[in-house]
Amino acid sequence: MDELSEHTFALNSVIEFKATHEDDKQLNLTDKTTSTDPMRPKADASSSFNEWCNRGTQTVGIRANSNQTIIDERQLATWLRKILPNVERELLKGCTPDFQSGNTNKTNNDLEIQPYQKLSLETLENSQGIAIWLSVQTNNAPVLVISTIFPHDEDWCEHVEQNLLLFVPKREQNNLIAWRETKRVPIKACLRSLCTNPYSKCMFAGSTMDGDIYIWNYEQNVKSSGISELYHNPLLHGYAIAIDWTNEHTLLTAHSGGHVAQWRLGAELTMEAEFSLRLTPNSPIDITCLIALSYNEFVVGCNDGSILQCWISNSTAVKRHLETLQMKKHVFSTSSLLKANFKGYTILISCDLSGEVFIHDLRNSHD
Repeated sequence: MDELSEHTFALNSVIEFKATHEDDKQLNLTDKTTSTDPMRPKADASSSFNEWCNRGTQTVGIRANSNQTIIDERQLATWLRKILPNVERELLKGCTPDFQSGNTNKTNNDLEIQPYQKLSLETLENSQGIAIWLSVQTNNAPVLVISTIFPHDEDWCEHVEQNLLLFVPKREQNNLIAWRETKRVPIKACLRSLCTNPYSKCMFAGSTMDGDIYIWNYEQNVKSSGISELYHNPLLHGYAIAIDWTNEHTLLTAHSGGHVAQWRLGAELTMEAEFSLRLTPNSPIDITCLIALSYNEFVVGCNDGSILQCWISNSTAVKRHLETLQMKKHVFSTSSLLKANFKGYTILISCDLSGEVFIHDLRNSHD
């Protein structure tokens, strides 16, 4: 203020600012709180969608209106073939580390999955493989049975000539074990399911796309090894989506429409019982996988993520009564079921297509 005290401020005259517009011209006044920009065009609700991401399942979904345009299956198939090599490489790397936990350092207990041997099969493009392990033969290495599923439209298989390939482990140079093809068994159509008998690992069952079930036996002697057909029966409800053994001489087959059949091996392969599973009286379930817990108890996984525990409450009656219990449901389709023993009791492990895993405690599950 001391510096300004030497100056004197005075208004000697009125300063006029002349208008830049004519007085008789009307102006449109605009409020500063509003905008004069044109509104954005509204998006068509029938084609708009929002992407959402779930960190838990690491999947991306699309929420769209029911009037969504038809998907081009050819472009989808081209995209799937493009990403398949990257997906296979990611699967070989093992589980994805949890970066949110802050512990990304590897330890000595971490498992690393590495390819041991690559088997090349004569097949068409986009074919799928199906394989099982049989009994152990050489240096704790089991026998391998492989077949291929050619591309088909929905439930119709166009390729009726197919083979079961038997790969037996052989000791090579430097004491390495390698699987070599030793036998081919022709079958009428592509296999839909294949399962080893865990009570007799030389025996295995399979169902073809034309709706038949086969029981084979692996035979080995000093000179050669091969596969013999024990049983061959048509199935009432079409091909078996899943197969599992309840004991050495009985097995279960799961079919579309929620049908489950129990079979017994004897002089002939005969169906002992048949069950129809439904969540409600008018809604049959779509079974994707099956596992037997005992002779009178099994679990099925469904396309909508449901898991049903089933047991026969009256096995002595002519018409057996089946009771069901719905277990914790997955978000996506149930892809696989496993059973394990933990501290003396049986637990069930379920997995869906997103990789979400549930561990179910089966103790007192019937109560």
